[in-house]
Amino acid sequence: LHTWHGNVPGVPGAAGTADRVLIFRGYAKRVVTNRKFPSTTVTFELAGSNQFIQRASFSRSIEWAPGLGHGGPTDMHEVMDHLIRGHTNIGSRSELGIYVDNHSTERFTLNQGTVYDMLKACITNQIEGWVYFDREDNLQVRVHPNLAPESWANELANPKIDFDDDLVMEWNIPEEYPFQVASVSLQAITSDLTDLTVIRYNGTSSLGSRDSVTGLRFDNEIALQRLAELYMNHANRRFRGVTLSLPINVVVNIGDIVTCTMTDDFRGLSWSSKLFVVTDLSYSINTDKRQFKSSVPLDGIVVIV
Repeated sequence: LHTWHGNVPGVPGAAGTADRVLIFRGYAKRVVTNRKFPSTTVTFELAGSNQFIQRASFSRSIEWAPGLGHGGPTDMHEVMDHLIRGHTNIGSRSELGIYVDNHSTERFTLNQGTVYDMLKACITNQIEGWVYFDREDNLQVRVHPNLAPESWANELANPKIDFDDDLVMEWNIPEEYPFQVASVSLQAITSDLTDLTVIRYNGTSSLGSRDSVTGLRFDNEIALQRLAELYMNHANRRFRGVTLSLPINVVVNIGDIVTCTMTDDFRGLSWSSKLFVVTDLSYSINTDKRQFKSSVPLDGIVVIV
């Protein structure tokens, strides 16, 4: 149960109307009955489809090329869509959202392995590509907002909720060193097998690591330069792994864009609608004490226009 407060669902408040909400959608893996006088308990082990794609595997590769059963040319969106809808039953019960850059290829091979590993192989171009199921058990293929802000434009302009001291019971805010990466080298190959290399330096400081990313697939050097710029700012973000503890709050989902407003005079922090992305959700329910809590891990967003 939760309340509607200020027309925002999932926000605890003194006023509002109670309603049933979905906090998990999946399937029962195992049921255990424990009979001990004078009572009997039944425990249900539940799992979402994320466990399915990490266990289900192919013993052979899948190849796309002209003249084969999986014909070519193809593109990464088509490969992922076919893998899910043609070789699993996920598409019959869950939505599939693909929000990553696409590129075409004459030939492509998905090596044998788990469905999860195969999907990840399709998005190596994204550097930090995400394959996850949200609370409704819908499959999402995305990339961190810092590395593909264009694909998150609508969400970045319309955050789901602003968390402040009225909502948050406890703030856990680790802060990273601002100069973690001094330079980044991105190496890609074009469709005509030409090598592309872009090196980007931190214009603020020469301190930090020298990161190198290989195995990318780009035909446009300008796009590769843009990715290097985004990566540099992403790697040097100060706030990652921020965790909010609050009464049960189901307004947010994994992958939602939110903001935080708070002041910490001791550390000199002052946030006014600072952007974050939700990276996980967990709930704890104490039925004896009738306590409902949720933990919401966040990762910092560095917006580059």
